[in-house]
Amino acid sequence: MPADDVCDGRPENRERPAASDERPEVGAKRFRFRPAYRLLDRRDFDRVLRGGRRRALPELVVVTSAPGQRGRRRDPAEREVGLRSRIGITVGRKAGSSVERNRFKRRVREWFRRQRESLDPAVDIVVIARRPAVDLSFEELSLRLARLLASSKTQTAGMTQEKRKE
Repeated sequence: MPADDVCDGRPENRERPAASDERPEVGAKRFRFRPAYRLLDRRDFDRVLRGGRRRALPELVVVTSAPGQRGRRRDPAEREVGLRSRIGITVGRKAGSSVERNRFKRRVREWFRRQRESLDPAVDIVVIARRPAVDLSFEELSLRLARLLASSKTQTAGMTQEKRKE
């Protein structure tokens, strides 16, 4: 390989991707994982964990709640569409090494990206991993999350946070 073909890291010497590679496909934009789809604030996690419906398996705990307003970051597009489903993930150190914990979180986020459109009505979800959860394959994890979400969906239908407090 000639020396002049090697990229030395300077912007003018980097290879530019083809024009078709620069833009994502039109359909791919709707599967992005934006901050509006995440539980970002500690108050949101606390609200869901205190007032939500808890479902558990030996590997996972899923807590669901009606979407709240407190602590939400506003997205201009959100005003048009209304509330969206959001997810928060908690994996303690006991669950495994940092590599295993991060892999688990990536898998849960991917599952959420694929299922977000089908979640009706909008719901805030907190996924808590137990020790055996980090060893699940993506398919097993998807089945367990869908099962837990379906069982909590039947009980939270039509119920709001205000009704639960009374």
